Amino acid sequence: MIRKMRCYVITNISAPAAVRNLELPGQRWNFRRTSVDEALGRVRKCSYVAVVKLTGSGSRLIFHRRLQRPPTRRSSLTTGYGPFLVTSLIVPFVLIPTLWTGAPEEGMPISDDTYKIIFDEIDARQDEFVKVLKEAVAIASVSSDPERRSDCVKMVMWTKKKLESVGATVQIIENGKQKLQNGKTIDLPPILFGVLGNDPKKKTVLVYGHLDVQPAAKEDGWNTNPFELTEVDGKLFGRGSTDDKGPVVAWVHAISVLQKKKVPIPVNLKFVFECMEESGSEGLEQALRNHKDTFLKDVDMTCISDNYWLGKNKPCLTYGLRSSSCACSLNLLVKLFQKLISLEVILLLRGICYYFVEIGCAKQDLHSGTYGGSIPEAMNDLIWVLSQLTEKDGTIKIPHIYDIVAPVTDDEKKMYEGIDFCMDEYKKDIEAHGLLKPTKEEILMNRWRYPSLSIHGIEGAFSNSGAKTVIPSKVHHFSPVLPGKFSLRIVPNMTPEAVDKLVIDHLNNLWKQRGSPNHFKPIAYHSGSAWLADYKDDNFRAGARAMKRVFGVEPDYTREGGSIPITLAFQDLTGRSVMLLPIGACDDMAHSQNEKLDRSNYIKVGIFPEFFLVEANNYILQHFSIPGNKDSGCVSPRTCGITRRRTWCLLQSWDTSINSLQWCTFDKFVVFAFSSVFLCRSKACS
Repeated sequence: MIRKMRCYVITNISAPAAVRNLELPGQRWNFRRTSVDEALGRVRKCSYVAVVKLTGSGSRLIFHRRLQRPPTRRSSLTTGYGPFLVTSLIVPFVLIPTLWTGAPEEGMPISDDTYKIIFDEIDARQDEFVKVLKEAVAIASVSSDPERRSDCVKMVMWTKKKLESVGATVQIIENGKQKLQNGKTIDLPPILFGVLGNDPKKKTVLVYGHLDVQPAAKEDGWNTNPFELTEVDGKLFGRGSTDDKGPVVAWVHAISVLQKKKVPIPVNLKFVFECMEESGSEGLEQALRNHKDTFLKDVDMTCISDNYWLGKNKPCLTYGLRSSSCACSLNLLVKLFQKLISLEVILLLRGICYYFVEIGCAKQDLHSGTYGGSIPEAMNDLIWVLSQLTEKDGTIKIPHIYDIVAPVTDDEKKMYEGIDFCMDEYKKDIEAHGLLKPTKEEILMNRWRYPSLSIHGIEGAFSNSGAKTVIPSKVHHFSPVLPGKFSLRIVPNMTPEAVDKLVIDHLNNLWKQRGSPNHFKPIAYHSGSAWLADYKDDNFRAGARAMKRVFGVEPDYTREGGSIPITLAFQDLTGRSVMLLPIGACDDMAHSQNEKLDRSNYIKVGIFPEFFLVEANNYILQHFSIPGNKDSGCVSPRTCGITRRRTWCLLQSWDTSINSLQWCTFDKFVVFAFSSVFLCRSKACS
C-alpha cells in the first residue's frame, strides 16, 4: 500500500533560493518562507521534524524528534515546546542535507511486509539457487594449476553471464602474463569489472569476490567428488562452495530477488571478481590502480564475503586480517550502543609473508644404499633449518620478531574476556589432539593479534605410497605451484619489508651454523600487510543491521587470523571503508577436504538486499556525532556543513530537553518536516 507523504522545508531566510541550493528533491517538497510561530503551526501535524540553525560557516543540527501528539497551546521557539516535547524515539529517519541521496522514500525504513515478500521469494527459489551453485562448483577453476587455466577463464565468463542476466554491465579486463617457476609463461585469468546502476544521487557499494579455488581430488580424502556439489543433511559439499563461489553467486541471487519483487536497489553496485586470489591475486592490484580514476572513482565502500563465523550458529562481520588467502573467524565482542549480543563483526585480518627455502646437494637423485652416508643430504639440511623456526608452544624463534608487534592494551584484554568461545568445543570441532595455549584469551590472541609461523610442505621429496629409497637431489620449501609451504602471519605494526629482513637474516644465520656445503637459497616469495578497520563506521553499522534483520541478534566484532590479499588495496585506492560480511560457518573446511556450505546459510541471501536497504538510510554516519546520545558521549550539537554536500542521513534518537536549547539565540533557521515514514514501492509516489 502506497501512502503519500507531506514534506516541508520551512525557513525564515529572506531568500528562499538559499534553501533550494541545498539541492533537496524539489518535486517532493514544499518550500515556504515563514515566521517562527508559523513554523510551529506547519509542523504540528507532521510525524517527524528537524531544526537546523544556519551560520556563516555551515549549519548546526539543533533538534530532531518524532512528534507523537499536537501541542495543547500555541508555542514558540523562544518559550519552548511544552507538551510538544517527546523524550524518546527509536531510530527515526530525519532528513539533514549534508551528503546525499535521492528521493525521500529511499531514505525510509523498509516495511515488515516488504521483508516478508523478500524472504518468501528466497525460500521459494531455494532449489534454483542450489542448482546455480552446482554449476559453479562443477568448474574446476584451480588457479595454482596451469593445466586448469582454461577452467579459470571459463569460470570468469560464466560469472559474466550471470551478472548480465540481472542487468549489470560487465567489462572483462585482460590481466597479462604469469611466469611459472619452470620458466614458462601463461596467460593470467581475466578480471571481471561489473556495474549495476549509475545514479549520481545514490551511494556506490563495491562487491569483491574470487572465483578460483584450492586444488582438490577425491583421493585426498573427500567423501564425495569435490567438483560435484553434493547435499548431505543440509550441507552442500564441494570445492568452492564456501570459498568463495557460494558467497559470489549469493550476491547475484540477492539482486534477482529484489528485481523480481520490484523492490528498488537503493545503491549503485560495482563488482570486482578475480580468479587468482588463491595464488596471491596476481595482477589484480595493478588492474585496480589502472582504473583508480575511472571504475573506482565514485566507490563509497567495499564489501567482501570471503570468510567465516567463529561458531556454527553465530554470523559475523570482519574488521581485521593478518593476511593470506582466507580465514576462519573468531569472536571479539565489542559493545555497539551497549547492546551487542551474539553475532560476529570481523574487523582485523592478519597479513602474510610467504617463503621458499631451496637446498640442493647433487644434480640428480641418488640411491640411498649406494650414496647414503657419503654426502650431506639436502633433505636432512632442510628439516634441520625448519626445526629452528618455532618453539614447542608455537613461539617464533626468529630474533626481534616480537619487538615489532603492537602491545596488548587493557581495553583489548577486556574485549577478549567477553567472547563466547569454548576451547573444548573448538578442539573437538577441528579434531585436534591438543592446543598450544591454556586459556581462551591466549588462544584467541594467538589466532588474531600475534604473528604465527606455519610449515606447509616440501616439494621435490618423495611423498607417494610405497617405500622409495631415493636421496632427493634438490628440495624446495615453498613453490609457486603448490599453495604455500612456510609462511609467517603478520599483524598490525609489522611491515612485510621488516619481517622479510628478519626472516632472511635468520635463515642465513642458521645456514652458517649448519656449515653445510650444499646449495642454499632463501626466497621471500610474496607478502600482504595486515588490515585493521574502524568498526564504528557506517559500513559496519549497516552490516550489523542487516545481520540483525536476518538472524535476529546484533553481531560481535572479531578480528581474523587469515587474510584476503587485496583488502588493503581496495581501502587505499578508494579511500573508503572495507568490511567483510561472511556467510560461512567455522566448520566449512575451506582449503581442506570435504569443504561445505550450510544450505541454510547459502539460502539466507536476504542479508544482502537488507544490507543495500540499510545502506541507503545509513549514508556516511561518521560525519555526525549524535547529540546527547549516551553511547556516543556527545552532549552538544554537532556542526554538519550543509553548504557543500547533500544527503539523507539516519540519526539515532536522543533525550535532550528542548527547553534547554535557547532557541532565541539564533537568527536563521530551517525546519525539515514530513508527515509519514515508509518505504515507497513505486516511483509514482509524490
